Formats: sequence, C-alpha cells, structure tokens
Amino acid sequence: MNIFINPLILLKHFSKCKLLLLTLSHTLLTFSQPYEQQDGFFNELEKSLLQEYTLCTGDSSNSNIDKVLLWKKGINQQTAQPEYQKMLKEFILHTGIIKDIIPCQVLNWYRDRTHYLHSHESSISKVLLSTSDSLLDSVGIAKALANCPPSPFDFEPIPFGLPQVIFQRLYHQTFSIPLQNMRKCLIAEHFPLRGSYYTITFYVTKKRPFFQYDIQGYTYPGDSLDQKVRAQADQLLEFFSEKAGKPDQHNRIGFFDIKKDTLASVAQWNREHHLATISIGLSQGRYYTKVSVVDNKVLGRHKR
Repeated sequence: MNIFINPLILLKHFSKCKLLLLTLSHTLLTFSQPYEQQDGFFNELEKSLLQEYTLCTGDSSNSNIDKVLLWKKGINQQTAQPEYQKMLKEFILHTGIIKDIIPCQVLNWYRDRTHYLHSHESSISKVLLSTSDSLLDSVGIAKALANCPPSPFDFEPIPFGLPQVIFQRLYHQTFSIPLQNMRKCLIAEHFPLRGSYYTITFYVTKKRPFFQYDIQGYTYPGDSLDQKVRAQADQLLEFFSEKAGKPDQHNRIGFFDIKKDTLASVAQWNREHHLATISIGLSQGRYYTKVSVVDNKVLGRHKR
C-alpha cells in the first residue's frame, strides 16, 4: 500500500535530512519500498546533488554537504524567480539545447551574455556595424570570403584566413555566445556543441588572420574520466568524422597514457594544409578534452 509521507516528518529518520528538505520540501513523496531501499534513495539523491555542484562550480573536492546545500539553495532561489523562465527560453532559443538542461548553466550563460551585451554594445556598433569601414560592406565581405576557400575543418561558416574584423562580423551574425578579446586571441565560453559546453579559442588578431581554433572541455576529477571526458572525446570524434571523414590516426588511450601537463592524442587528421587533433589532457589533477585545428597554409603565410 502506498503511503503519502510529508518529507519534513520523514527527514527525522535519515542522516541526510537537510538534503531532502532542500530539494523536496515542496513535494509529497510516495514510498512503497523497504526502509533500506529508501535510505539508498537518499544516498543517490546526495550523490546527484554533489555531481551537479561539481559540474557547475568545477570544485571536485570532498565538499562539506552544508556548503553544497547553501549553494543549491541559492540556485533554487534564482530559479524560483519569474525572470528565470525568460532566461530559460532565451537559452533554448540561442543554443538549441532542450534536453538535460542544468539551471546553473542557464544562469551562467545568461549572466555572461548580458554582461557582454552591456559592456560591448558601443564597440560592436562602431567596429562591426560601421558602414564607413569598407571591409564591412557586402562587397568587402564577399571578396574576403572569395579569398578563403572553405574546408571541412572550418569553424562553420567561418573559413580560415579571414581578417579579424570580418571574422567577428560573421561570428556575431551566426552565434549568440559572447566573444572576449584577449589581444592574441578571441574566446567564447560556455559554447554548446553536441550536448556539452566548451571554451573555444580563436587565434586571430588585427595583424594575423584566422589560422587556428581550440575547443576545450571543462575539467573533471579522475572518477569522471570515462563518464565525462572520454564521452566528450567520442562526441567530438564523431563530429569531425562527419565533416572530414575518418581520422588518419585513432588511438586507444589508457589511463596511464595520460601524463601530467601533456596531451594524449585520441585522433588526428593530417590533410594537406590542415592538422586537427583530439586529445585528452591532465592538469592539476583534473582531466579534460581538447581539440586543436590549424590551417598551416595560413599560418605559414603570416608567421612573424
């Protein structure tokens, strides 16, 4: 027989009471399992919350549960606001992601995008939309694209070889993720690709056209190597194989093949002017996936 139990009463019988109080205080639970199975339920609930905390904050240490609960309470307070539904709709509209959405990723994405639009609105309108700049008129863009033939390794629809001002123009026409100008490169954080988020680094400056981009995943502890890092490497391998065909090299990377502060190559394409490599790296005890794609022809023409 199913029994409806108020969580506030049930919590007295479990050591993880704060966890359930925070996450299920507004929900009535139905239990028909033995006591031991219910205890296992709470353990799984705590594990799920800790995984979410690690994914959102990057903190994989054995965090105090009170600290995690306080963080979760803050997230819940934000998602309870009417504005969160607006953020969620914009997130789905601009990223195309509709499954497995984590609230903290929506909040971070919206915060970064709002900050970018506010702080760079003036510079965007002056640099990217100025009709006085001949590079930005339709003839200038068409001419620049004509001089940069597309390849399977482009960051579609942006080909290698474009000058920075044209690169930025096409990027902002295509993507909504903000770009940060770091002088020697442009960076897009929390960029969605194949169901995961990455940091994309575009190597293009005022003096050097677009010649390389890197795709780097979030860092994870060793216990997430297979579930997160290798899974992302497989996703990216599938992504580039669909664009450029099977890689010229495909390596099986064991646990001990991944060395500190080095990159272990999972797959590599070496095609005429392009070199693309998918790797797994280890830094400060945390693992990550990285892709590096270089147009050696463009790089060679503009080496300092």
